[in-house]
Amino acid sequence: MKRSFLLIVSYGAFSQSLAGYDPVDKKMAVIPQDFTTTTAKIATYIDANFKTDEDKLRAVFYWTATNIDYDVKNMMADNSSESKAYKVSNTLKTHKGVCIHYAEVFSAIANDLKIKNFIIDGFVKSQGKVSPIAHAWCAIQIGGQWFLMDPTWGAGGVQNGKYVKRLNNSYFKVAPTQMAKSHLPFDYLWQFLPQPLTFDNFISGKVPTVATKEKFDFEQEIIRYESLAEADRLFETVKRIESNGYKLPVVTSYLDIIRKNSIAARQNTGIDKMNSLVAEYNQAIVYLNDLIMYRNKKFSPTMPDENLDSMGRLPKEKLAHCQEMMYTIGDVGSINNEALSRLKSQINDAYRSSEEQYQFVQDYLKKSKVGRKLLFAKGSFLQTKGY
Repeated sequence: MKRSFLLIVSYGAFSQSLAGYDPVDKKMAVIPQDFTTTTAKIATYIDANFKTDEDKLRAVFYWTATNIDYDVKNMMADNSSESKAYKVSNTLKTHKGVCIHYAEVFSAIANDLKIKNFIIDGFVKSQGKVSPIAHAWCAIQIGGQWFLMDPTWGAGGVQNGKYVKRLNNSYFKVAPTQMAKSHLPFDYLWQFLPQPLTFDNFISGKVPTVATKEKFDFEQEIIRYESLAEADRLFETVKRIESNGYKLPVVTSYLDIIRKNSIAARQNTGIDKMNSLVAEYNQAIVYLNDLIMYRNKKFSPTMPDENLDSMGRLPKEKLAHCQEMMYTIGDVGSINNEALSRLKSQINDAYRSSEEQYQFVQDYLKKSKVGRKLLFAKGSFLQTKGY
């Protein structure tokens, strides 16, 4: 997805010094090169030099903002196909990137330091002008509170087509109410506000002075969000964006991507369930074939009746469970629909076979010794194939 970096012209806000952070900045400015090849090594250096989460967080921001140059040449490139791992490793290697690369590196180091954080997708405005392209920044939780960080805007700006590196502390540890003046997440969950702004509020700059709707408990909603599977997270993200109004092209484009990702995630979940079903079915077939082979041998060598009863019952129960599972799989994508249909048919056929075998075992157990021998006069049975 293309993400933007707006021109920042207010140079008076650059290169500020934040009281109390000078020692942290100076220590991070001399980090040995050997410690900058991976985020884990950067985190190790930070852990060894700073004790508080506050100082560690500052160290992450300072290093990210001062060691990555904005890649003006590729600022309009589509990087949606890049994996998280690639974004991080390539950025550390080249020391170049766009907003998502700054955010991914920041997030990765914070994760290594066990600092809770999220990467936020949204759009921005500068000097009243709304960007037509998406942007990415970060949210962190420290001391039980949520703050926003934009290491991209904190690193400098683009002037006359060239990147100008200047540390801007205005985007370090920003309160949600302040960040909402220039950065708006696509999903209002990540505004961290009890009265989330609508897209219209943000674009117009007209923020309601009184509560216009019920208080939004974002803390509980984030906890709930974290408990959901990926497919459900995406599904609910779509619903929140839709409910907040999304006529702006940048929002519509993002929503299209999330919808596609939601469908893909649900299909991946379905495929995972299908693979689990295949494994369960194949195991059931092993049990069924063991029973058939034993029956073809006329239950020789003999085993106690209770063991034989269990042997006859097991494949039937396993296959019954497979029948239950196959109705919970959901969407697996058109390319896998035929395979799923075939699997369901095989499960049903195998279940009918297991019922027949189980019934034979029950009939066998009810007979006398002579009666048991007569039951084997019908000949042998073929084994059932797995999937």
